[in-house]
Amino acid sequence: MTTMKAVKHQPQGSISVVEVPIPDIKEGQYLVKTVAAAHNPIDNSIIDYSLAGGPGSSVGFDFAGIIERTGLGTSGRFSPGDRVAGMVHGCNTHTPTEGAYQEYIPAEEHVMWKVPDNIDLIQASALGAAVVTAALSVHHLLKFPVPGEGKVEEGTWLLVYGGSSSVSQAVIQFAKLAGLRIVATASKRNHELVKGLGAEYVFEYKDTDECIKNIKSVVGDDLRYAHDSISEGDSTRIVLDCISTKGGKVACTIPIPPEKATRKDVEMLTLDAFAAPGKAYSFMGNDYPASLPIKEFIKKFTPIFEKLLAEGKFKLQGIRVIPGGLEGVKDGFAEVKAGKANQLKLVYAL
Repeated sequence: MTTMKAVKHQPQGSISVVEVPIPDIKEGQYLVKTVAAAHNPIDNSIIDYSLAGGPGSSVGFDFAGIIERTGLGTSGRFSPGDRVAGMVHGCNTHTPTEGAYQEYIPAEEHVMWKVPDNIDLIQASALGAAVVTAALSVHHLLKFPVPGEGKVEEGTWLLVYGGSSSVSQAVIQFAKLAGLRIVATASKRNHELVKGLGAEYVFEYKDTDECIKNIKSVVGDDLRYAHDSISEGDSTRIVLDCISTKGGKVACTIPIPPEKATRKDVEMLTLDAFAAPGKAYSFMGNDYPASLPIKEFIKKFTPIFEKLLAEGKFKLQGIRVIPGGLEGVKDGFAEVKAGKANQLKLVYAL
């Protein structure tokens, strides 16, 4: 077989399933036969607003599958037949044949991990970008120790804004393993979910002043760190109002406009999960070079995460499978656009 089906970015903000050649793998890559792929909200934004990619680019970030072939320059960490999951940078004009919504994926070794036999690959497909982004937040930007390399000072607080999001669910677990105390925000229906992941306190966020009051009643003036999975609306105000008068750091999923970054004593750090594969990319009309520090961090972290999975120390996010395989991707896009998706991550089984 020399061709495969793939979801491709089409003109006028649309997608379609097309027949294309199975892509070649480059040095340091593996060819993965896709078992399942998972939806991220950024997929919609990229296509709807033409933020990246363009006609002919493959789409999607999160995947799970079976190693089909090994490329040159790989370390031998994976072998044909291994069950794996990870992240690929879909809709990148620099690598248009790489995306999760296709039958075969050229995947970078350092952005994958083995999936233990007791975890279904369909379930594992939801891990990719959430795990990578959370690891970058907790360990790369906020500088907390990775599992196995110590703990933070006892009593150190982390505020996680948007605690039930895919990324935040992973952030809470990594932060807990590092010894942090966690206070989070979430809709009331998700409080037990977020507490079950490791948050000590969870507060509703709709009443901004009440939310700030509740968080401060717990942390006092001792909150120095935060992760903001929303980084829009009132989230920045809530986070900055709760950070200690001594200053602090906030990891944000998108850049915060200068007019909203009102405190000079608080570092507003922007996550760059797009850089994890270690390649140049374009986004919103800007070109970004490959980031060796981010690549090297992810290269270090993925074997650690693989061990956490194998030891049952990481709780998986809930999923909902959209029927139809790759043809169902359009339905998933429509659900997300209509606001019908919730904390259950949408997954497509091939």
